Amino acid sequence: MAKDKEKLTTLDNIERTLSKDDIVISDGERAIGLAGVMGGLDTEIEEKTKNVIIEAAIFDGVKVRLTSKKIVRSEASNRFEKGLDPNRTYMAVERACTLLEKYANAKILSGTAVYDNIEKADKKIDISLDKINNLLGSNISLKETLDIFRRLDFGATANGNIITVTVPRRRIDIDIQEDLVEEVGRIYGVNNIEGRLPEVPTIPGSYNRELRSIRNKMIALGLNETLSYILINDKEVNNFTQDEFEAVRLLDPMSEDRNTLRYTLITSLYKIYEYNVAHGNKDVSIFELGKGFFKRKEEYGEELKLCMLMTGEFYTGINEKRNVDFFIIKGIVEEVLNSQGYEGRYSFVVPKNMPKEFHPGQTADINVNR
Repeated sequence: MAKDKEKLTTLDNIERTLSKDDIVISDGERAIGLAGVMGGLDTEIEEKTKNVIIEAAIFDGVKVRLTSKKIVRSEASNRFEKGLDPNRTYMAVERACTLLEKYANAKILSGTAVYDNIEKADKKIDISLDKINNLLGSNISLKETLDIFRRLDFGATANGNIITVTVPRRRIDIDIQEDLVEEVGRIYGVNNIEGRLPEVPTIPGSYNRELRSIRNKMIALGLNETLSYILINDKEVNNFTQDEFEAVRLLDPMSEDRNTLRYTLITSLYKIYEYNVAHGNKDVSIFELGKGFFKRKEEYGEELKLCMLMTGEFYTGINEKRNVDFFIIKGIVEEVLNSQGYEGRYSFVVPKNMPKEFHPGQTADINVNR
């Protein structure tokens, strides 16, 4: 590795400042080349050069990539960072020496210095024929599969339904079973695989008539249904309620503004009200049929709740509208309860524990006698 802030002039005659994260070729005292990226100017081959050292190496692709991005991109870095076959370094040295001997009248001296700790043995991967066909959606026979591997110059032997594939080290792109499946599909031909619809288990849907009738009734009464976020800020979770519960907070929220599951729907609808008023719409009549969440005595729970929010003017008919007040909302509640079969079985009473956000003279609990 280079020394921190070490200087190196590369073949393009530019002085580079290196760091301890850069990989270099060194003469033992200083860097003479940027390994896998570009050689140094001091060791450049010239017309008068007579003595040449041939070097062939495989460098760490990740380090080469980081260095080339920071310093300079080159043809060498493009190759090294993608990975090369380590067995071919010896072939490269012999080829270079042969070309110099043949075309430059070079005299090749014996002796090679080697540093090698890379695994160069061929890779062995076991895979079943069923897995190949299941992933490809094909029906390729065992004989044809073995023939495909042999056409790829892979060793392949079968033991029943299991195929042992010997992958040459030069194929650095193949390490796992799915890589073999991809090769089989490529050689067999994707166009030869017959398309078919996926077979997945179906889950029957459900239709809740009671919830649907409540929605239809609210819409018929002139309110608009809305769907709001179930996530709110933990500082708002106890607003508009005096119930005793523990808030359900997220372990890893995406935003601190929405880090807790709501308990009451009023908080969510109030944000929609604020948004509308801020954009000049003061006539708001909305409702939501959703869930509130809580934790009591180490047990988590959720409740389905109906909440409506009304303000401004409310249309009671064609070209007829009234200012929203307590009695309009009370009348809508009565209409909904009556439509669900609770007529004569409910009453409005003053709550014992009044939430601080509610008006003491215009707040009521709805008690239903089942």
